[in-house]
Amino acid sequence: GFTIPRFILYTLFIITGGVVVFLITRDYQHADSFQDKVENAKNAYVNKQYKEAANLFEDVLKTQYDGELLISYADCLYEMGETDRALSNYYAAIELDPENEMAYARIITMYEENDEFEEINKLLMSSNSEKIRTAFQNYIVLTPEYNYESGTYNRAIPLKISTDTSGEIY
Repeated sequence: GFTIPRFILYTLFIITGGVVVFLITRDYQHADSFQDKVENAKNAYVNKQYKEAANLFEDVLKTQYDGELLISYADCLYEMGETDRALSNYYAAIELDPENEMAYARIITMYEENDEFEEINKLLMSSNSEKIRTAFQNYIVLTPEYNYESGTYNRAIPLKISTDTSGEIY
């Protein structure tokens, strides 16, 4: 029969083992570089280097598109005065996770700064999440419900105003 000399088998074993080790190491280094970029972006943000942080977050979002990274990226944009872009990224985070309280809080803050309370109400009323509606119930404005029919009355009608939520009536 045909036999392969041992040194060829050893050489092939060493070469294939080296390739496997290279591939594993390359993937491991890739994971490290991704985490390093995220950490570098967070550090740049903390140090108020918003442009650098935004660039790093934008880069990592190409690899991993998730809500937390989107919010961090949007935070950078917000700090740089790019409020429209920030707002669209906060909304993108909500599309990924409709119960992302942090994204809702950031949007509400932006609307609140501009006295856009109707926008806040629209945002919250468009949410199907009871968790979100409960968390931000102080911003929701519901249409009052009356137990009397509309019309003209010849006498005073006692009216009690109450709510079926834990919010307040103003």
